[in-house]
Formats: sequence, structure tokens, C-alpha cells
Amino acid sequence: MRIRAKILAFVIACSAMTLLVAGVGVFTLRAFDVAIEQGRLATQRALDAARLNRHVTTIALESRGIYAAKDTADAVKYAARLRQNLADMNAVLAAWPARITPAEEALFAKVAEGAAVFTPLRLETARLGTEVSPKAAAEQGFTEANRANRQAYQDSIDVLVADGLSRLTAIERATDDLYDQRIVLLVALAIGGPLACLLIGAVIGNSQIARPLVGVATAIRDLSEGNHHLPAMAARRDEIGDIQRSMQVFAAAMREAEALRTDQDRAASDASTRRRTERVDLADRFQGSVGGLVGTLSGAASAMEDTARTMARSAERADAQSNAVMAAANTTALNVQAVAAATEELAATADAIGQQVAQTSSAAAGAVESARRTHARVEILATSAARIGDVVALISNIAGQTNLLALNATIEAARAGEAGRGFAVVAAEVKELASQTAQATQEITSQIATIQAATRETVEGITEIGTTIGGVHSIAEGVAAAVQEQRIATQAIARSISDAALGTQDVTQTMAQVRESAAEVGIGAARVLDAAAELSRRTTTLDDEVTGFVGTIRAA
Repeated sequence: MRIRAKILAFVIACSAMTLLVAGVGVFTLRAFDVAIEQGRLATQRALDAARLNRHVTTIALESRGIYAAKDTADAVKYAARLRQNLADMNAVLAAWPARITPAEEALFAKVAEGAAVFTPLRLETARLGTEVSPKAAAEQGFTEANRANRQAYQDSIDVLVADGLSRLTAIERATDDLYDQRIVLLVALAIGGPLACLLIGAVIGNSQIARPLVGVATAIRDLSEGNHHLPAMAARRDEIGDIQRSMQVFAAAMREAEALRTDQDRAASDASTRRRTERVDLADRFQGSVGGLVGTLSGAASAMEDTARTMARSAERADAQSNAVMAAANTTALNVQAVAAATEELAATADAIGQQVAQTSSAAAGAVESARRTHARVEILATSAARIGDVVALISNIAGQTNLLALNATIEAARAGEAGRGFAVVAAEVKELASQTAQATQEITSQIATIQAATRETVEGITEIGTTIGGVHSIAEGVAAAVQEQRIATQAIARSISDAALGTQDVTQTMAQVRESAAEVGIGAARVLDAAAELSRRTTTLDDEVTGFVGTIRAA
């Protein structure tokens, strides 16, 4: 292979290695951008799921507020908040399809179906509470169909959240695997590529150019000193091989000329002139052959210098590309930080919901205890009213007996005549008092019956209130558990985002190593440029040696 072709192959190999390192770096950054975008969408879906859970929980609490309202006017504020949360919930659902994958469409379809049934039921609850009565809203809300719909809707949301978390974990695992693979590849290329280029350049420059040229120069000096027996040289098919073959031919001619000179010492001066002419012609042919080869070698050295400069420019471009990759990695890091901030907001929201649910649960527990004490007191009141009724019945019986005795006394006074008139007056007064007592006891009995009826209604109302508050307490405990699970999921998302940020930092560090490798390639190119300059100087020296040698031959 010719020297020009060897140098060109070396330059092409080094340039290809540089382009390969830059291409792998750019491809790695794009792959990380895709992974981070998938993680961002998964995080956004988790945030939407948390908002959806919060709206569903708030809607359930506002529905309870409507059930417990005093009248329709009192239920208006709960109904307004319920409608607002329904609107916010449906807004989240409307924006969700743009962020889901085809694999999640079936799960989201179940959530959308549940929302399509859940929304009209809750709007009807708000309408009944504000237009009819809270009791009508409670009768509509405390149905098995309503409870089953809410439970199914909540279960479909939980399944969607669990699927999103599993997908986020898979994305995190795939990103870690991609990072490990690309780091190994980039480090191998960044370190092995420049080393391979330097090794190949050193081998080509030393074994294929510099060392053979030193041998050629030594052989020329030997010829110029009269040593016509050159050592055997390896067969080469490049320009240096052409020079070596020409020197072997010249040495053979010199040996032949020397033999002729020894055999023809007695020849005439014309024979000496003829030999001198032959030497001059041979020297001219040698100078022409070697001069052409030296020119070719000088051109190869110039090409090598141009190639080294091309390598240096390629290294500069690789350095610029690595700077662009590092800038893109920094932008990606900023995006990851934004996602981390959104995750912190999600965690703060979950904490706030947890505190509100804890307060609601505590208030519900206190309300249950107050309802229980009130129920006991009303039971005591009912018992006392019953006892008063017994006493009034006894008084009524006594009044009846007194009236009967007064009647008997009146009859006896009439029988006694004038002597019993005073007794008859007393008996009439006693009878009048007995009649008044009987009338009073009847009124008291009527009032006690009214009190007992009101007491029974109060007991039933307090029992219903206690049941409702107990349901609120149970729901609050369930919501607290769901909020705790949401907090755990949010922490997992935060850890995934932190890992993604670390991965982006590692990409930046890797591209810094690529920059260092590009700098090393530039240094190698500078060395190749120096070697080419040295080759050019050696070629000039060889040309001078050949010129001096030919001049000596001509002068001989």
C-alpha cells in the first residue's frame, strides 16, 4: 500500500472514531430525553390521580354536609362546593387522555365510565338538598346503588394509580439500564478510540515511514562511502520500496563498475572516460528515479500534514458537539428539577388532605360521643315522663274516688234533712274540687302524651344523626388510609425523580469525559502533524544526500 493511502486510511479511521463518539453521545442524550419525558408524563398522571382522589373525597364530604344540613338554605354552601369539585374533577379527566399510553386506555375508560355515573348522582344530591330538603338528599345518597357506584369509581381510580406507579418503576429501571450500557460504551470509546488512533499513528509513522527512511539514508551514506554491498531489505510495495529497489540496482551497477575498473586497469583513457560517462548516466538515472520518489514522499508528507490538520479540526468539532450535548443535558436537568417541584407540591397536597381528614375524623368521633350522651339523656327524659304519667293516673283515680265519696255524702246529707245541710255544702265543695282535679289530670295527661311523642321523635332523630356521623367517621378513616397510600406513592415518585436527576448529572460528567477524549485526539493530531513535519525534513535531507552523492559520482 502506498504511503499516501496509509496516511489517508489512518486519518479516516481516527475521524470515524471521533464521529462515532459524538454520535453515541448525541444518541444517548436523545434516549435520556425520551426516558425523562416518559417519566414526566407518568409523574403528571400520578399527580392527576392524586387530584382526582382529592376531588372524590371532597365531594363525598360535601355530600355528607348536605345530608346533615338544617334546611335547604344551609345546604346551599355544601352544594356549591360539591358542584365546583365535580367541575374540577371532570376538568382533570378531560385533560388526562393527552397524557396516557395506549396500554392505559382501557383502565382510563373504566374511570371515565365511573365518572359518567358518579357525576349525575352527585348533582342530583346537590339539587335535592337545595331545592327539596336535606332529608330527601340523604335518602337519595344513602342507597346501595350510590354506595356501589362510588366504591367502583374509587376502585377504578386506585387500579389506574397502581398501574401508573408500576409503569413509573419500569421507566426508572429501563433508564438505569440504558445509563449503565451507554456509560460503558462511551467510556470505552472515549478512552479506547484516542489510544487506538495514537497507537496506529505511532505504528504507521515508526514502522512504515520513519524506520525505513532511516535505513534508506544509511544505505545512501554507505554507497557514498564506497560500500557497494548493501544488506538485504524487506520487500515493500510503497515509495520507500521503490527507493530501496533502485538503490539495490545502483549498488549492483557500482559493484559491476568496480569489477570492470579492476579488470581494465590497463585500458586507455577513452575506456576510463567511457566508464565515467556510464557512471554519470547511471547517476543521472539514479537522481531522476530517487528525485521522483523523494517528490512523491514529500507530497505524502504534505498530505499527512493536511490530514493531521483535518484531525485537529475534527477534534475541535467534537469538542463543540460535546459542549452542545452538555448544554442539552443541563436543560434536561432543569426539566427534571421542575418535575421534582411538581412532585413536592403533590406531597404537600397529600399532607394537607391528611390533616383535614384527621380533623374531620376527630370531629366525627366527638359528634358520635355527643349524640350518644344526648340519646341517653333523652331516654331518661322519656322514663321520667312515663313515671309522671303513672302519678297523674293515680291522682285521676283518687279524684274519681273522691267524687264518688262526695256523691255518697250528698245523698246521706239529703237523707239527714236539715241536720245534714252543712255537710251537704261541704260535700258539694269536695265534689267541685274532685271535678277540677279530674280536669287538671286530663290536661296533664294530654301534655305528657305530647312530651312522650316528641321524646320518641327526638330519640329517633338522635339515633339517625349518630348513624350518619358514624358513617362519616368510617369514611374519614378510609380516606385517611387512602391519603397515607398516596403519600407513600408520592415519596416513590420523588425518589424516581431524584434518580433521574442523578442520571442527568452522570450524562453531563460523561460528556465532559468525551470533551477530554476530543482534546486527547487533538493532541494526537498535533503529534501526527509534528511527525509529518519531521518526515518532510527527513525527505529534504534525503534529497540533499542524493544530490551530494550524485555530485560526487559525477566528479569522480
